[in-house]
Amino acid sequence: MTGILTFNNRGCVFSRKLAEFAEIIHGVSTRKFGNMHHKFGDASASERNRAAFLKKFGVSSNALVMPQIVHGTSIAIVGKEHAETLVKEVDGIVTNVPEVFVSTFGADCVPILAYDPVRQVVGAVHAGWMGTLGLISQKLITVMRDKWRSEPSDIVVYLGPSIGPCHYDQREDKADGPRGESFSQFRKVFPDSVKFSKDGVAYIDLWLAHKKQLIDVGVKEKNIEISGLCTVCHNDVFYSNHVERENLGGAIMAFIGIKGSVNFIPEA
Repeated sequence: MTGILTFNNRGCVFSRKLAEFAEIIHGVSTRKFGNMHHKFGDASASERNRAAFLKKFGVSSNALVMPQIVHGTSIAIVGKEHAETLVKEVDGIVTNVPEVFVSTFGADCVPILAYDPVRQVVGAVHAGWMGTLGLISQKLITVMRDKWRSEPSDIVVYLGPSIGPCHYDQREDKADGPRGESFSQFRKVFPDSVKFSKDGVAYIDLWLAHKKQLIDVGVKEKNIEISGLCTVCHNDVFYSNHVERENLGGAIMAFIGIKGSVNFIPEA
């Protein structure tokens, strides 16, 4: 199961719904841009990769804010003072400040981007097993609503490339994976997101789980875009922990921000 790979004129994956808003910039990297996450390999190399990728959009890496990613549900509200920083102990970042670009990373986990065109608020979260179970995408909408009075029905949400229900199964052996008590809890919260194969293996649909929690909090179904791009099916394009295991050498980055008054000139 996989969506259709489409790239914009900068060679990156994008959301068709978010692309309708000229006042924001967003994008999702691929392997060809290299590793984006500081925890893999040489941190200076990932820094150069991020800078080169953002330059494609006319965005300076000095304007980027990154989450540490701890597989939790904490979300930070950031401003210009956080630009070019790594925010500790969070999996999500939200801002209403123009020219501050929030980001997230993934190598199977779901990168989620959100935009409220009425209140001019953007957000990015990383949603793995524990984040999904902890309702992190729903929490993102709640933060936007509570801080800036965003109406959930106005918010547009994009679920980026991540492991699909075709490959994410209960046999995952990661410590924070779908096993034991947490799996039972997941089935109770998201019964439609678990399907069993003929041999009794449970396959998990993180995309559907996030769609449900977003709709439950008031996001319109028509405003939710699921890329449908499985990182396992497209391991030649995206990084995948499921495939690469101990050889995993990187992660993709998804980012979003409001343009503001700066004249953003993409790289030719």
